[in-house]
Parts: sequence; structure tokens; C-alpha cells
Amino acid sequence: MSYFSDLEKYIKEADTHYRRLYPDATDTIEHSLNGSGDMFRHAYVAGRFAQEHSAIETYILGHLHEMTTPNDGPKERKMDIDNNSKGIECGRKTKTPEELADAIKRGVDHR
Repeated sequence: MSYFSDLEKYIKEADTHYRRLYPDATDTIEHSLNGSGDMFRHAYVAGRFAQEHSAIETYILGHLHEMTTPNDGPKERKMDIDNNSKGIECGRKTKTPEELADAIKRGVDHR
């Protein structure tokens, strides 16, 4: 699979798990700007890449993505990179998409 097809697949998975874990959320994965959906999407996608590829490869791809896509400034970019890093950490400690989603939720609920 290519990076782009993996990315698309992982975003769809993130949406499914976000709806499962946060059934009362008012934002969605696709329409969340700097909200819980945005955080979950970044962490989940990075975590899934880390499960399937090396952590360093995932880190580099995440940084490249953040540097080449529009953000509302350096503060938002840093937040996205931090969420990607948290996802990589969770992805390296889990084996399945479900375990990853649950680990991200636990991490968020303890912030």
C-alpha cells in the first residue's frame, strides 16, 4: 500500500473508533478543528502508521505532512506534531487498531 491509501484508510478507521469511544461528541473527525476529533485523528493515524511501519518513518512522514499542509500557525502545527508523537507512542505499545484507539482515549482522558 502507498502512503496515501494508508492515510485514507486510517482516517476512516479513526472516524469509526472516535464515534465508538465518544458517542456524545459534537464534533466529527472531518470537521473538528483543534478539537477532540482533530486530536484523535492525528494520534490515531500516526499510531496506525507506527503499528505498520517503523516509528522513525512515521515521525518523518508526520512532520512532512505537517510542513506541507495548511495550519493556523506554529501553535497549531506544534499541537498536531505533539498529537502525532503521542499516537506513535501508543502505536508502538499496541497491536490492533482497537487497542490503539483505546490507548489514545486513555491518554486523552488523563491529560
